[in-house]
Amino acid sequence: VGVGSTFCLVQGLAYSGYLQVDWRKAEQDFLRLLDRDSDGQVTASDLAPVWEEALDCLAFNMPAGVGFTAGLAYGLGGSFG
Repeated sequence: VGVGSTFCLVQGLAYSGYLQVDWRKAEQDFLRLLDRDSDGQVTASDLAPVWEEALDCLAFNMPAGVGFTAGLAYGLGGSFG
């Protein structure tokens, strides 16, 4: 949803004349970023390590953040259960 929304926003701004996007360069940069086996195509085998890295990034300090949020909600008078 986020990627699609971002694409629509950028495309709308480009259509309105606010941006000029070099889509060929964007494609080359994303291909370089996502193509892990350097075969010129992004396949499921390329996306598996990218997915793992994204999950590691999103889960970083998760237990501390969840504990803090639960404690804050409880302290502010939230009820659980």
